[in-house]
Amino acid sequence: QVEHRVISHYERIRGVKAGVGIVPTLAGRCKGCNMMLSPQAYNELQKGRDLGTCPSCHRIMFFPGEIQSKIA
Repeated sequence: QVEHRVISHYERIRGVKAGVGIVPTLAGRCKGCNMMLSPQAYNELQKGRDLGTCPSCHRIMFFPGEIQSKIA
């Protein structure tokens, strides 16, 4: 049920970034490139409504707490 554009973006970034197309965000930072995110971007990721992308490395980002709650 993932949109085609998201899969395309993931595959493109994964090919360029050593096989890593999706990364967690911790303490307000993208763990792919360690860039500090804006407070607004980090808050949106915490809400879990949309996928975010890092403005620096363009990897898809997720908030780890959101994944944990969906697995449990």
